[in-house]
Amino acid sequence: MNERFGVLRSLLADPERTPDWYDRVSMVLWQGHEQDAAHYVAEWVPYASSFDCWDGNLMELEDLEDFETWSAMAPFGRYMLTLQHEFGEVAELREFLEHPRASTLRELRIVDAPLPPQVCSVIAEASHMTALRVLCIRNVDIGDEQVADEQVARLADAPHLAALEQLYLTYVGATFEGLQSVFMSPHMRELRVLHYDGNRLGDLDQILGQPWMELPNLRELNLDENGLGGDHVAELVDELGAFRGLKTLSLAFNRLGEMGAGALARCNGLAALESLCLMDSGIDDDCARHLAESEHLTNVKRLSLRGNPIGEEGREAIASSPYLSASAKASAFE
Repeated sequence: MNERFGVLRSLLADPERTPDWYDRVSMVLWQGHEQDAAHYVAEWVPYASSFDCWDGNLMELEDLEDFETWSAMAPFGRYMLTLQHEFGEVAELREFLEHPRASTLRELRIVDAPLPPQVCSVIAEASHMTALRVLCIRNVDIGDEQVADEQVARLADAPHLAALEQLYLTYVGATFEGLQSVFMSPHMRELRVLHYDGNRLGDLDQILGQPWMELPNLRELNLDENGLGGDHVAELVDELGAFRGLKTLSLAFNRLGEMGAGALARCNGLAALESLCLMDSGIDDDCARHLAESEHLTNVKRLSLRGNPIGEEGREAIASSPYLSASAKASAFE
């Protein structure tokens, strides 16, 4: 027991956090608990709790029983929990999120769960979940367009989610009004990653042109598969130009066409982009030339144009571009 405790002390005192650090720590904790649970609770837990090194995920869990076990055994840790096909009733989810140990969750992912629309409201009401940094709701039917937007707005209005850094609302049936509520929320300003793919952005005319871009730390935005046309993308790009720090933009499986591609190429506000994904987005030879001739895409290191009807002329324009980087050219048709 003393030997394992020595290993734990060495790990916690080590300023280097190698990629497998949390795996090594969790293994030692488990072994210590299995060997002598009473001693572990009396000595190990207070000692580990005294260290301020638990920002990452101690464990990545996919089972409520495992979460109960680990959150009780190591309450100082933070956890990632993926719930897939776990719940059929909102009451079950509410009961779980109201549990005091839910406050240890750093990442919560609800995927393919047969939940009714109130799922976002339940999360928005769980005010003790202040440690949450990553929230993913994927392929969960949260209602028709109006209800889905209202549910997204409930999340955006939740003060306890103010430390959220990554938000994934994918295939939930929401529209641009839901997206607007996220951008406008004073509680979402720490967001660095936002995925809103597979939704129904619908008619942008009521939204675009209004001052609604308020996410100063946003670095990655995914709007794949939203039924966006070239005119929509052209207007959207004007708004996105306000995000001078945006590094990754994905608009795959939309229909950009020449209007959308031209708008991207002309937008100097996207000059910091390092990754641009336009897979299967209606890009032809003329569109490829617009991208190749853009002085604003020089920082792009990864460009994805697969699945587009680009012929030899378009490929040659990309390959001979004086502005695109060598890595962007190499990745364009991979």
